[in-house]
Amino acid sequence: MSEQEKVKAQPGVTPITSIRSYQDGKIIEIPPYSEGQPVFMRLRRPSLLKMAQAGVIPNALLKVATDLFTTGKAIDVDDPATLGQMYELTRIMVKACLVEPTFEDLEEAGVELTDDQLAYIFQYAQSGVDRLNSFRSE
Repeated sequence: MSEQEKVKAQPGVTPITSIRSYQDGKIIEIPPYSEGQPVFMRLRRPSLLKMAQAGVIPNALLKVATDLFTTGKAIDVDDPATLGQMYELTRIMVKACLVEPTFEDLEEAGVELTDDQLAYIFQYAQSGVDRLNSFRSE
């Protein structure tokens, strides 16, 4: 490959307008409430560090959050306190992920997300859309 071809093959810098639009989130299909009832929501991947710095994640949950996001360490499902912390952390993360509708929109409408939907959105927050494919096939 010639030097000129190498230069052409390299991607250019992503325009700031594109980067800005990425922050608006992405429309993702989440698990349905029932078969044949697809549900699409606009989600974004929040920053755990930014959320911790802003006090969105309570200090009591920071260790749980850090373990999950950095080590992928499993939680102790036999410990009710840990399960409660995991549920609280999941709600915080899902609330931060939801762009449209917002978590508040759902609450005002009396709509509750299922456990599968909460877990799916939480997984999206951790790893993005690529790893959700394995979640779907389970």
